[in-house]
Amino acid sequence: QALQFKGLTPAEEGRARLQIGYCLRMLKQSDEALEALAQAAQTKGATEAQQAEAWLYSGWELRTLGRIDEALAAFAKVSKVPDVHSNYVATAALSIGKIYQDRKEYERAIEAYASIEELSPVAQTNRARARVYKLECQALLAGDNPFHIKPYVSKVGTDRARLYWVSQGETPEGKVELSAAKGDEKSPGSKPIEPTVTPLKDTECHLHVADLAGLQPYTEYRYRVTCGEQQATGTFRTAPA
Repeated sequence: QALQFKGLTPAEEGRARLQIGYCLRMLKQSDEALEALAQAAQTKGATEAQQAEAWLYSGWELRTLGRIDEALAAFAKVSKVPDVHSNYVATAALSIGKIYQDRKEYERAIEAYASIEELSPVAQTNRARARVYKLECQALLAGDNPFHIKPYVSKVGTDRARLYWVSQGETPEGKVELSAAKGDEKSPGSKPIEPTVTPLKDTECHLHVADLAGLQPYTEYRYRVTCGEQQATGTFRTAPA
């Protein structure tokens, strides 16, 4: 109904078409939503924010539909909107990078994420996500890594502790060998401890968790973790009684 008013300004028309696109997306009427969003983006005189949001929502809808190349084209149009705020460009670059990352085109993904570092001003959340995703892609390019996150100890009590690490890629067998640092009678024994291994959602990584039990209070212990063909060592001290 808003579009029927005479004397509607271009910004008001753009806003109305944008809202129609939002609603049609919620109703899961994808074709009609994409048409409304395209009209909003192409409304002469619409604000930069309206045009950018229209292309962003078009890209997200196209990605949901599996029309990935069209989604990439929609996201690319955000940066071409004259005088658009850099936050919209950063949001589009994150979406472009994620598509390439999902396709395992890690170098192109890194390029998209790195472009955000050159934008200003940009929300810290966008900048932080770009850095994290860029590091993920760099790690994936490096290949399988038994110690993507090196072993560390947490949940330390008087008689127990828990050892964690994260492997990337194929899941190698892992084991933990534990002994008292001074090799005295407080040693819990040399029998290897097998960790539980859990896939980490939406990644190529696995979390390894080893429960270390039967320890003595306020005692320094040495651990050696073997995962695949690599080893890592470290020490920790239990809590006082």
